[in-house]
Amino acid sequence: MADPHISIALPNRTYQAAARSQIKQLAAGAGLNAKRFSELEIVVAEITSNLVKHATHGGEMLLKLITDDGQGIEIISIDNGPGMDSINAMMEDGVSTSGTLGHGFGTIKRLSDEFDAYSQSGWGTVMLVRIYSKKPALKKQTLSSGTIMVAKKGEDSCGDNYLLLKRQQKDHIVICDGLGHGEAASEAATACLEAYLEVTELEPSAQLREIHRAVRRTRGAVMYIMQFNPEERQINYCGVGNISAKIISAGGKSKGCHSYNGIVGHSIPGTMHSYQIEWERNDLLIMHSDGLNNRWDIQKYPGILKHNRLLLAAALYKDNCRGTDDALVTVIS
Repeated sequence: MADPHISIALPNRTYQAAARSQIKQLAAGAGLNAKRFSELEIVVAEITSNLVKHATHGGEMLLKLITDDGQGIEIISIDNGPGMDSINAMMEDGVSTSGTLGHGFGTIKRLSDEFDAYSQSGWGTVMLVRIYSKKPALKKQTLSSGTIMVAKKGEDSCGDNYLLLKRQQKDHIVICDGLGHGEAASEAATACLEAYLEVTELEPSAQLREIHRAVRRTRGAVMYIMQFNPEERQINYCGVGNISAKIISAGGKSKGCHSYNGIVGHSIPGTMHSYQIEWERNDLLIMHSDGLNNRWDIQKYPGILKHNRLLLAAALYKDNCRGTDDALVTVIS
């Protein structure tokens, strides 16, 4: 199970001081020493300044403590500003689009342990920053991923959740959306994922039947399970409910994945089967809850696949988040 990103809106300059204060409170749990904490403050000041200075329609910051692999803080900046044609040029000190000294992007990159950004003129910019107190161990991974998960505005708990793990030489990708939102939805999603951990050896349709029995006392959830076998280059999958899952080939062809009607914990079909789909080396898997509109097209973001997968997740969230429910989107390749 994962913790959601904390969303901080910056519609205009008056929100800047409050946002910085909230970020500093969260960062207290990141284990940063005094030097790195002061550098984080500089990074946050630059990001918030850029958002209110350049984003004509405001922006948003998503924050999350890094605890599962390494220790630190993750910051995703999303703006609706004018964007830029050459983001690499903006990394050079003295380059600015607004007549300022132009130290912002270069400073952010220098002080970050991980940095990536994507921008389009007329669209805006998404930026990823990670600052570590303990860097993650280097691991050989068969899949790379980026996930954004945000609770509905005004809610402390997120009803969406996910698991990305390796068991029996397979990569397991599990997305869950508890009915509604708030604490009860979060409890239902968590119960489904906890039940999943008890049945990882089964194939997906059998897993869903077992989970269905285990979570009957919750309000229920929709759920999608994918098991990736790297040796066979194949995905076994099964889903119940309106989680969206699409595989996009290197040529841009999209293949939707079937899902059964129902609610795990309440009512599922008496007969369900797991499906198989081939996975090519350069394929892309995008899964999301109904907190996002599903009428997206990654062709809208030329060149974004050269960047961290989290930036594509951020772009999809930026353009397609409904704002009326919890939202989760994961991008895997």
